[in-house]
Amino acid sequence: MKELSCQQFAQSAISRPIRRFQEEALCVRRAKGREALHQMRVASRRLRNSLWVLQKIFPRENFKRWIQGIRKVAKVSGQARDIDVQIVFLNGFCRRIKNPRHRAGLKMLAGFLRERRKRIQPRIIQALDDLQRSKIFDDINSSQKLIFSSGKKKQKKRLWDLTQKKIVQRLGGLLAFEQYVYSPQKVKKLHETRIAAKHLRYTLEGFALLYGPAIQSFIDSARDIQRILGELHDYDVWIQTLPRFMARQHRDQNHKDALIELREHCQRERAQAYKKFVKLWESQRSQRTWNQLAHVVTSPQHQ
Repeated sequence: MKELSCQQFAQSAISRPIRRFQEEALCVRRAKGREALHQMRVASRRLRNSLWVLQKIFPRENFKRWIQGIRKVAKVSGQARDIDVQIVFLNGFCRRIKNPRHRAGLKMLAGFLRERRKRIQPRIIQALDDLQRSKIFDDINSSQKLIFSSGKKKQKKRLWDLTQKKIVQRLGGLLAFEQYVYSPQKVKKLHETRIAAKHLRYTLEGFALLYGPAIQSFIDSARDIQRILGELHDYDVWIQTLPRFMARQHRDQNHKDALIELREHCQRERAQAYKKFVKLWESQRSQRTWNQLAHVVTSPQHQ
């Protein structure tokens, strides 16, 4: 095992994402742009992932309450984040549209999304207030300081064993979706594949301190899958939701035509993104990327 104290490990895996969450939450409260919301959500995922890996170390009743409290913020902020991404996408797409009437129609849709986003903001603030009142972060920090205050070898071995087991579990979760790689119509399963890649990535990132540089290439590989399937998912959301927007605008032909143009664009881009994903998956398989990861995390030389 790499020489480090349990306190150093806890600082990296638990205390750091808590601080980052709190810093970004202040910006979110002041409505200082989309990036703060995104970074707050990233910190939340990192923290929840670390707690998931180490849940056997913490009292069971505490762990359950912590996760539920943090997830409440994640749920409402996730709705806002999805709309933020759609608005950015629409603004970029509008600049590519030559027909001014179609452009005006898409701007109407963007305006509708901005209004929906405004209505979510108070709910985010309420969720943050509830989280602050719960003192969950104080409880987590206090618990981890108590648990990791000892530098005993036995405790370090338990920490290593838990981390190794969870990485292997995350890897198995990703590879279980291989049967759906060649099924482009399996929208839900491909989205779940993205989530599995994200979970693996955050687990590797959260515990990279134990493995050092040997783990970085696998973090990059998981991120590549997450990124390209994220694009795929964004297009799938548009393709599924645009018919509802079109139904509402049955009296405005220009708006309806603009939405048809947008849907056709998403269908083309979705097909291209899917091809890139299959190519990436096959490349990683031919390079035995995930076999190598399993070897790294289970090899005695890293302990």
